[in-house]
Amino acid sequence: MAHVIRAGILLLALAGGVPGCPIAYVRGVAPAGFAGRRRVSAAPERARPVRLLAVGDIMVGSPGWAQRIRDHGPRDPFRKSRDLLAGADITFGNVETPLSARGAPTPGKSAESLRNRTNFIFRAPPSTAEGLAWAGFDVVSVANNHAMDFGGEALADTVRLLREARVLPVGGGKDLEEAASAVELTRGGQRFLFLAISDILPALSVAGHRRPGVAPARREGFARAMRRALAAARKRADRVLVSVHWGKERQRSATPRQQQLGRQLIEWGADVVIGHHTHVLGTVEHYKRGIIHYSLGNFVGPLGKQANVGVWEVTFDPGKQPRERSLTRRWDGSPLPRPRKRRR
Repeated sequence: MAHVIRAGILLLALAGGVPGCPIAYVRGVAPAGFAGRRRVSAAPERARPVRLLAVGDIMVGSPGWAQRIRDHGPRDPFRKSRDLLAGADITFGNVETPLSARGAPTPGKSAESLRNRTNFIFRAPPSTAEGLAWAGFDVVSVANNHAMDFGGEALADTVRLLREARVLPVGGGKDLEEAASAVELTRGGQRFLFLAISDILPALSVAGHRRPGVAPARREGFARAMRRALAAARKRADRVLVSVHWGKERQRSATPRQQQLGRQLIEWGADVVIGHHTHVLGTVEHYKRGIIHYSLGNFVGPLGKQANVGVWEVTFDPGKQPRERSLTRRWDGSPLPRPRKRRR
């Protein structure tokens, strides 16, 4: 897998967050602790088709997987899928857990809800970041309803460990400014910019001014801020991708909220919207000049309950609309039926 050669930050002034925070691209600025880990290409690469693989939820913090990683090492969850990821120019996923040994269980999920199993808390060993890098991941979203399961300390560890492993985290951080920052990388002579937001927001999980958490998709003023941010992103990048944690668990069809938000993101400037959270494969919609995958299901699901490996291929030909196909496989390697596609 090629490594990231550029990184940047797009600041989103989401209401309720950083007062007066500008919406502007800060050129040449990398996330804290990231300086010196990537190099800017000395000579521009001639534009060519770029192949992205986006995968489903990576649930390595569930109790079974966390213990298995401690027993067998951080590469274990990815041994059956690493070959599938080989050859991609960019690999993207959603890390559905903090990677840390620190922190206390969040009070944002009540003891009663945990007993009733209407809520869950996850945490994976810190070494898991190395496993993600070994598997070939370049960018991962941490904007989800488990990022703050063990509080700000564990989220800070997650972001730091991923960066140290040369995997770019997006969608969470020490405050709203960092959580709402985009990451940029260059492949095949094309600039790609990634943003990640969550529509599933447990108590105490939303980032704010001097408060760690995830970038929210539900806040007053969000639409105006995101519209301006995506317009700025279009001027900076050749391709803009937004990851969204949304929908209803176990529901394959998109909710009206998902359809509204997904289409708005395309209208505001995104080329591709990548959905997570429902743990089942959702539909694909070609909308105007973009593509929305409402849910990629699981990539690494709960141990012992693996049904499939959710993988979606998107190819970006220079100057053309993206094209896509499903590479989702059962664990035995056989292909699954293609998710239903919609066009508008």
